[in-house]
Amino acid sequence: SAAGAVLSAMVLRAAVHSLPEPNDVSLHPLHHPAVLHPRHGPSHHQRRAKTPL
Repeated sequence: SAAGAVLSAMVLRAAVHSLPEPNDVSLHPLHHPAVLHPRHGPSHHQRRAKTPL
């Protein structure tokens, strides 16, 4: 419905505005540890899974 689309658009807009600015994200790399620290990524979990128990 049109009302539902408008409501969802308002909710989406509010959610986007509640997020930190892109500059803030780039200034705080802890928000993206997997990107800046590859050892936290999937390869780290795969390597840990291969270790004998």
